Amino acid sequence: MSSYDNLMNNIEQFKHTYYSDNKKNLFFKKNQKMELASKISEQFDIDILIQQTIHIVRDTNCIYINYPLFKIFANPDNYRKIIDHVLACLKNCLEKYGEFECHFNLSSFTISAAERYKDIIEMFCKECLKGETRYGPKVTKLYIYHSPGMIENLTNIFLHLIDPHVRTRIVLCGKEDSDTLINKLLN
Repeated sequence: MSSYDNLMNNIEQFKHTYYSDNKKNLFFKKNQKMELASKISEQFDIDILIQQTIHIVRDTNCIYINYPLFKIFANPDNYRKIIDHVLACLKNCLEKYGEFECHFNLSSFTISAAERYKDIIEMFCKECLKGETRYGPKVTKLYIYHSPGMIENLTNIFLHLIDPHVRTRIVLCGKEDSDTLINKLLN
């Protein structure tokens, strides 16, 4: 079993225990999800969680960001640490390749997730994808895998945060092709 699989199994066991001890809310889930994310980031090594979630694909200029893992531990208390890790990855890619690609796995991303993570999405866009940053002009492609069905709604919410130059480089990948494309990228 890989270290990633082992981590995910341990997190799933922790979540199961949490929901056994705290009845899972059917309504008002946002606060409960954030509380669980905070507890997970306290229980597990936050640096390992971040490194497993956001990393440079070996021997490439591609930065992979895995939302399904991100949503398990991301909360306002660690947003700055997450963004700093992204910036370090961008810096490493620029030093080695002079440009970079971002690959986002948005499997299970929803409108409520967009609202829940609005602050960190804005931080990411402001610090990484604006034209006046050193990073915005250096992005060659921005791939969005498992492109949510409500992408147009999300676009209306966040597009103003992304530099027009970067907008032209966005590639939306449908759900049917995404897993194959992600596997090809990572292997």
